[in-house]
Amino acid sequence: MKIISQKEYQSRRNNLLDKMKDNSILLISGEKEKIRNNDVHYEFRQNSDFWYFSGIEEPDATLILLKKDSKKYILFIQEKKVEEEVWTGYRIGAEKAESFYLADEAYSNKDVEKLSSLIFECENIYYNLGTSKDLDKLIHNGLENFNNKPVDILLIETMGNFLEIKSILKLTYQVNKKVWLSIVLKNNSHILDGTRIEKVAAIATRYSVDT
Repeated sequence: MKIISQKEYQSRRNNLLDKMKDNSILLISGEKEKIRNNDVHYEFRQNSDFWYFSGIEEPDATLILLKKDSKKYILFIQEKKVEEEVWTGYRIGAEKAESFYLADEAYSNKDVEKLSSLIFECENIYYNLGTSKDLDKLIHNGLENFNNKPVDILLIETMGNFLEIKSILKLTYQVNKKVWLSIVLKNNSHILDGTRIEKVAAIATRYSVDT
């Protein structure tokens, strides 16, 4: 089995950062542990996208790529609690994560205020809606705050999955801003996941969205 170095993961992240717009943030949520019964968990398997760009096996982590004045790789991971590691296994903690995983910054995954400030200081947010209930909720709450900011329009780009489109429309419906949605087509009559364009247009009309 080939061992992938952290330099390789760093190279993958840098390639992705180069493709991102300026003043943007990308979020990838790691997988959570799932309880089988009582205090017994199923065998943990990391989110494939999170693993590809980080190589981190720990649950409940979030990877951030930030492209503003500079390019940054930021982690939010579990707090290190040595007394619990007999049950949870080794946890690296934020302090050591920076050097071991070549992160520019690392924080506790409980620091929601810091995470929120990073997200909503950017003009562009790259996030696969529905991959994390916690991030979905955080983004939903943040979108509601846009009503108090000088923002004329919310631009939601390159959507090709009907369930994701439906979810983001529900999230933005209560925001008193104009929403413009761009979709990815599979052909002249279907979006990327095979849903007919008429079905997408119908739900967009229901939520007063321009496509």
